[in-house]
Amino acid sequence: MATEVSSDQQEIMKALAVQASIDPQQEIERRVGFLCDQLVETGQHALVLGISGGVDSTIAGRLCQLAVEKARERGVEARFYAMRLPYGEQKDEDEAQQAIRFIQPDEVLVTNVKPAGDSMLDSLEEEAWCSRVTGNATS
Repeated sequence: MATEVSSDQQEIMKALAVQASIDPQQEIERRVGFLCDQLVETGQHALVLGISGGVDSTIAGRLCQLAVEKARERGVEARFYAMRLPYGEQKDEDEAQQAIRFIQPDEVLVTNVKPAGDSMLDSLEEEAWCSRVTGNATS
């Protein structure tokens, strides 16, 4: 189904160097190649990405895993670490685990951020309370 492209749309596409259509496999290869080249050229040996279970982090995670596999083919001892940062018990943990299974990362690291997050919030609330009591509020 052909879609008419207005002159304004054409102008925007030209200004942003946007293609009218894309080849998904070619785009995957381009992005994987870019990530792999960055590993090789910078001498880095790992990619780390937070995985929420949403579409963006799932796709980005899979691209990262493919990139480290390609880097290994080029002789780089590269690894991909999928980082999970749940706040206590994550309600959609099953979706996050589905994402991990799809990504197939070299390693999965999990850090529960609830204790640190709660402690920081408590500290900020205490500081705000102290500021109001002493008259040092900044707002």
